[in-house]
Amino acid sequence: LLDILREYKVVKAGIRVTETTAKSLSIARVQFEGVILEAFASSELKSYYIGYISSISSRLGIDRNSFKPMIKNEITPDIENWSDMKQEEREAILCAKGAEHA
Repeated sequence: LLDILREYKVVKAGIRVTETTAKSLSIARVQFEGVILEAFASSELKSYYIGYISSISSRLGIDRNSFKPMIKNEITPDIENWSDMKQEEREAILCAKGAEHA
C-alpha cells in the first residue's frame, strides 16, 4: 500500500470503515482497516479520513439518507458506469471522492 501511495503521489485518502452500529462485525475486516490506517499514518499523505456513512456524505455535500439509496443504485450520481458497478465499488468510489475534502 505504501508503494502505491508513493508511486501515484497520493496526497489525500479515505478508508470506508465498518459502521459502529453494524449488526455483524468482522474481526478480520477491522484488523485490515487498522493496518490500512497505520499505513496512511506512516505515509506522506497530507490528509486522510475515516469513512463512515456520515463523514463520506458530509464531504460529498449530500444528505446522509441519500447514501444507501445511492449505493443501491436507486439514486444515480453523475459518475461514469455507476450502474455497472457492485455496491462495494460504489462505496469505495464515494469514499475516494470524499477524500478530495479530507
